[in-house]
Amino acid sequence: MSALALAGAAFQAGSLSLMQVALSLAAASGGFALWNWPRGRLPLGAAGIAIGGLGCFAVALLLLLLTEIPPVALLAAAAVFIAGPLGRRLPIRGHWSRNAIEPVYVVAIAILPLVAAVLLATPPPPAPDDLYYR
Repeated sequence: MSALALAGAAFQAGSLSLMQVALSLAAASGGFALWNWPRGRLPLGAAGIAIGGLGCFAVALLLLLLTEIPPVALLAAAAVFIAGPLGRRLPIRGHWSRNAIEPVYVVAIAILPLVAAVLLATPPPPAPDDLYYR
């Protein structure tokens, strides 16, 4: 989800090449997550999260260095990583529902910082060309 937030922020910042990199990272992470759901076939644990996080960090750093994106938008994109611990704290009954419903809760919580990151990366409207408004 963080890679999707970075893709939307890159699109708003005007860097389509970084948007493509972020979308490919999102597709790879999403495909791996769907392959491991609802039961884990190949859980990577902290090492897998660190590799995905480093990829998102690299795209965020490139966005910060190469575009005029506000750093607050990148902080909102980083807030997506809080969705996992929050989703695990929600009360869910039963083992089956814990494995099947918890990822849905995590995605629902992660959508809020994703939308915030894209909205914060939107550039202000350009100044009008009419001299009367200057």
